Amino acid sequence: MNDINNLIIQAKYEAKNNWIKGTHILLEGINEHPNESRLHDSLGDLYFKHKHFSKAIQVYHSALRLSPKNSDIIFKLAVCYMVEKEYEKAIVYFEQVSDDIPEAVYNKCVALYYLNRSDQAIKDLEELTTKTRDSLSPYLLLAKIYIELQRNHKAISILKIAEKAVRPSGEVYYLRACAYFNQKNWLKSYVDFSKAEKLFEFNPRFYQLYSTAAELIGQTDKAISLLENCIQDFPKFFPAYYDLIDLYKANDMYEKLMEVLNILSEHGLSIEDRYKFSNHVVRKKYNEKSKHRPI
Repeated sequence: MNDINNLIIQAKYEAKNNWIKGTHILLEGINEHPNESRLHDSLGDLYFKHKHFSKAIQVYHSALRLSPKNSDIIFKLAVCYMVEKEYEKAIVYFEQVSDDIPEAVYNKCVALYYLNRSDQAIKDLEELTTKTRDSLSPYLLLAKIYIELQRNHKAISILKIAEKAVRPSGEVYYLRACAYFNQKNWLKSYVDFSKAEKLFEFNPRFYQLYSTAAELIGQTDKAISLLENCIQDFPKFFPAYYDLIDLYKANDMYEKLMEVLNILSEHGLSIEDRYKFSNHVVRKKYNEKSKHRPI
């Protein structure tokens, strides 16, 4: 027992400076003690830490054959399959871990989501959110699935629970703003985007939708400012340029409009190229019936 512990301690110590040397120590230990699961497990951990996931999977399987009910090994094996995008296998192993481990249930739901098995993911996430109050992740994933399925009222409801039961966060406000946006509730969408602005790491879509909500409640200066910031932070996100052109044109800001057209020209683009970009908020034809823009 002490010999095994010493081998593992020595391998971890050597791996701090040379992880390959640490693996050699463990491999030698496995040759001498082939039925010791802890050595296989520790070797798998080294491979995992250094992103050699296929090797980690092989070694964790060896450890699991020797210790078939070890939930820690099962969980790490499932995570390796997740990283390798082998989601079906990941689910098989996550399901072998106790339901009392929220991380296993959550990660299984992520795998289900990637496999487009949304109904099962929703069922498991709804149950998980009744049990855990220390992580936002299940609430955020559940809300994201609801929004993608256009169940926006469900997304808003679960995000309100998350805000109170766990904590407010930029992600909560951002997703709730998107759900309100889908419902065409521009004012509530704008309010939540403004809350997210203080906490959320911006992405191009955040700028774009926030700008749209601002425009639709009459905050034109804010809408323009957001799009100008977007093209400054993400100069190759061309849909924002076309939205900005629309706003400049609508507000007779032709000098600014020409500046944006010149920038597009430098990239070999023109006003006619706008429909090449699927995530451009195409407002021209939508404006035939209203001034609203769809998400």
